[in-house]
Amino acid sequence: MWTITQDVALHQYGESYVVVMADDRVERAKQITWEKGGSEMVLIPGESFQMGDAMNEPEVRMKRLGPAHTVELGRFYMDVNEVTGGKFRKCEETA
Repeated sequence: MWTITQDVALHQYGESYVVVMADDRVERAKQITWEKGGSEMVLIPGESFQMGDAMNEPEVRMKRLGPAHTVELGRFYMDVNEVTGGKFRKCEETA
């Protein structure tokens, strides 16, 4: 029997699940080094995506998600590696 987790990495946050997908049509991301913290970062291009409950299920947890709607995200830089709690606090202090 096939299950989605065989082909798609699902990340659970509380009662919600997130699927992170990359688009092979995108060129290699621009990479920078953040001067204040020395972190290696890549530029994530802006994009739109669907967020919410596409099934319009009446369950309580689905009600707080709202109906499916388009969200527009501008471009941003993201660390190449995981950010520790200590690095995040340092970033907050220097920002």
